[in-house]
Amino acid sequence: ADLYRITVDDKNEAILLPIYGVLTPFHVSLIKEVRSHNNELRFLFATPQHGKSVTLNFRALSDPSSVFVGELIFRINDTRAFNTILSSTKEMIKKYKQRETQAAKIASLKKQENLILSKVSGIPTLRNVFIRPTSRRSPGVLEAHTNGFRFTARTGKQTDILYSNIRQAYFQPPDHEVIVLIHFHLHSDIMVGEKKTNDIQFFQEVSDASQSVSQSRTKYRSDRDEYEEEERERQLKKRMKEDFTRFYKEVENSLAMTPYPMTFEIPFRDMGFHGVPFKSNVFIQPTFSSFVQLIEAPFFIAFANEIELASFERVDFHLRLFDVKFIPKDYSKPVVEITNIPRDSLDAIKELLNDWKIPYYERKINLDWKKIMKTIRDDPEGFISLGGWDFLKSDSDSEHEDDDEEEGSDFEEEDDEDEEEDPYEFGSEDDESYDEDEDEDADEDFDEDEEEDEGLDWEEMEEEAKNEDKKAKEVRKLKGDVYDSDDDNRPSRPPPSKGSSRPSSSGGSRPSSSSSSARPSSSSSARPSSSSSGSARPSSGGGSARPSSSSSSSSGGARPSSGGSSSSQRQGTLKFPTGNSGSRPPARK
Repeated sequence: ADLYRITVDDKNEAILLPIYGVLTPFHVSLIKEVRSHNNELRFLFATPQHGKSVTLNFRALSDPSSVFVGELIFRINDTRAFNTILSSTKEMIKKYKQRETQAAKIASLKKQENLILSKVSGIPTLRNVFIRPTSRRSPGVLEAHTNGFRFTARTGKQTDILYSNIRQAYFQPPDHEVIVLIHFHLHSDIMVGEKKTNDIQFFQEVSDASQSVSQSRTKYRSDRDEYEEEERERQLKKRMKEDFTRFYKEVENSLAMTPYPMTFEIPFRDMGFHGVPFKSNVFIQPTFSSFVQLIEAPFFIAFANEIELASFERVDFHLRLFDVKFIPKDYSKPVVEITNIPRDSLDAIKELLNDWKIPYYERKINLDWKKIMKTIRDDPEGFISLGGWDFLKSDSDSEHEDDDEEEGSDFEEEDDEDEEEDPYEFGSEDDESYDEDEDEDADEDFDEDEEEDEGLDWEEMEEEAKNEDKKAKEVRKLKGDVYDSDDDNRPSRPPPSKGSSRPSSSGGSRPSSSSSSARPSSSSSARPSSSSSGSARPSSGGGSARPSSSSSSSSGGARPSSGGSSSSQRQGTLKFPTGNSGSRPPARK
């Protein structure tokens, strides 16, 4: 029965599979993948055509008829045995791949000389610091020895950094951050724990330290407690900054006369800007020689002496964000990209590139730099013969010309619209296109229009009222009216009783401008209107009512008269209708 059972050998890293009643061993390096479906277990093996393992090398076979096993499928009805074989096989494959990957990383590292420990007392030391990157966080001590640094964690694990391998050192104070750090950018990678990296950092967190001090305090805090905590945090930042500053200055002084002089650069926060170099939006700050972002991992460092030119893309007045691409001098390296930079940081970055003497170009669209760099790498001589980077300059100039033309056309359209909207607008004093005669004619026309628009004075109104009265008297004579005297001699109508209500003005008629004295009619009754309705309009001044026009009488509403001066009364006198539909009043005896 054991001849038909699958056996996993962890010690020898092999699996025994039954083939025709014979247990055949397969090393774990030959197993590419294990799949399961229902109660079937499927083993996929690496072959010379599909072998992707780093350590798997098939020897050249003299026999071309050799056959390799691609996969084997087994059916296992026992669920417990099925799950045990599947889990143990996958775990063995995982451990083997991790060990092989780690060995490959170590093999690719550059061999370094051993660290020489200093026998002098009082070497620069920084205590209670953490290291990044690391899989397990543990505080330790950083010491500066003869030819390098050594970090010893509390667990006893040591990490050595040689001075000759350090390309640039940085110090970032905790003035506007929650951590204070010292960062080393290396020439070649080293192993920090199980990770391969060329950026190593030692830091302290202010927030964690302040929380550890106040852990014994109660959860109910007053304003005084919060003030004490803020003061304690400020004091802690000050102490940490002093410790790190003293450490890096001692290192600079001790290495000044050695073959490994070192200078720590401090980022300029006032010149920083937000951007996305990888996946998250971070705050990037310039130093004397580079752009850095040292707070969040992964860290970002771009040296100015490695940049050949910069390309600003998506630069448009209608967009709030833009991108910048740094093309390296070594065309085998990838292009450094920073996206989603606020537009107000554009001038500061340009000024910084001018100080570093790095040329830059602007564009409205993004370029496919992977394809461009591949073309340059494939044919560098053809790239140089075609003018090199001149195509960026020509494209940038053409885009600027298009922008100028669009802006010019917009202004011309606005001028045309202004001319159409203001056809009567006169030219300014600086405009010399008009002749003197045309200006004088325009002024005369303008004065005449103003005089016509102005209202009549009282004397003219009085004269006009008298002329209207004369015309009214002639009309009354033609109708048989015997009164030729002034309006004051006409009998007035008694005022309406107090109980009577004022007629409503909802009928669409306007009040009359007659005064308390009204012109007498041919009889004591009000004159009938030319319309079919015989309603009379009472005057608000108490005089006799005047006949209404056909439009107002047809609506059935009475129009009250408002009292006023004699001139305004004469000016607003209504003429009697001469239609045939109305009856004339009888002549007075």
